[in-house]
Amino acid sequence: RLLERAQRRLQKAGVPVAPTMPPRQLASAARGTLGDRAQAVADWLLRLEALRYARDSGAGHKERLATLQREFRQLPWPTRHTPP
Repeated sequence: RLLERAQRRLQKAGVPVAPTMPPRQLASAARGTLGDRAQAVADWLLRLEALRYARDSGAGHKERLATLQREFRQLPWPTRHTPP
């Protein structure tokens, strides 16, 4: 669900998003479209990918997911840039 929410936010900012985009590809698209304004979001997406595809879903998995959920709300989500 976090990935879907990130996709919606980035789509609103003008990033071309496909529903099947993995987090790494979405991070790349965000940086390509929004440049440095998307760096914090791109970094977060890579952490989400690492958690999502981690082999070990043991003890710390829920805590790491809770951290990502908290960070999602605090991220400086870029908005669509409109030239002056």
